[in-house]
Amino acid sequence: MGGCNSFISTWDSSPASLNFNAIKREKKLLLCGLTEEFELSFIEALKSILCENICSSNTESITTKYNFGALNIREETPSNLKWNTMKDVTPETYYKLLKHWKLIDFDILLNGWFRENCSYFNEFPNDIIIFMKIFCCIPSVDINSYKMQCINSPKNILNLWNISTIYRKCWSLTNNKECFRHKELSYCFKKSLATLFIVNLACYDQLDAKTGGNKMNRTIKLYQWFLKDYSLYLKKHRIKYGNVLLIFDKIDDFKMKLINNNIEINQCCSFEKYGGPPYDFIACKEYIIYKFKALNLYSNIKLDLYFNDTDNNNEYLNKIEQLW
Repeated sequence: MGGCNSFISTWDSSPASLNFNAIKREKKLLLCGLTEEFELSFIEALKSILCENICSSNTESITTKYNFGALNIREETPSNLKWNTMKDVTPETYYKLLKHWKLIDFDILLNGWFRENCSYFNEFPNDIIIFMKIFCCIPSVDINSYKMQCINSPKNILNLWNISTIYRKCWSLTNNKECFRHKELSYCFKKSLATLFIVNLACYDQLDAKTGGNKMNRTIKLYQWFLKDYSLYLKKHRIKYGNVLLIFDKIDDFKMKLINNNIEINQCCSFEKYGGPPYDFIACKEYIIYKFKALNLYSNIKLDLYFNDTDNNNEYLNKIEQLW
């Protein structure tokens, strides 16, 4: 079992018989980015690399949903990934496992409440359970997770959690008092190996459709929020330091805009003080590195920067395996 306590479980025909499937040697990685489209593109590229040896184009994925604290996890696992099976688990053992892993099964909780308080019921209609769940369940934020296999260590499994939805939910609220991201993030940060913060380098001249603001400025704002939230979590739980891998992607698109289309980086007000050669890739790259490094004000966060291009293709994956 990994830090996220993820599992795949299937009931047999008899309700008293449960086969419980779990993956050992699993580590949790977090992912944070500005837009869903960009994140999915990055995840698909990562899956094509890490799943090369175990997945084919026809490989199906097993989707599992469960509640973990304030999170509603939707987990995607390649069907041919090896896992360990515990057969014929009794309901009592199953409930104890859920309690140990701090997973929440609202159907079980409500059935237990009805057993204690409504003894005149012989059977509990599913409609009542569904109705009660609407009012009794804690509002949770949706998190997608993806299991992948390490390249050099096939027995090691990465479980990538996309936590960006927590920030999108918070930013969509008009009343800040309704934002519970610190509680939600604490479940994500717990036992995580590192966070991949991804930056679309080519978005420096693009406007956000919803807000009308510059996408790179919003990315930088998200980056600052994330660093602060993570540092506060580390301090609160007395963790010496945490690892953040800052990954700049879409490098070829950035070069095309900069060199071929002559679009200067000071289109983004965060880079307006850049005074170097306007269309020099190396000079602009060094300035952007300087800006992002300067924003990490926290001594308890170890920051590594990577440019995800053909010259430095997937260097961050070697770093992940070093952290294992």
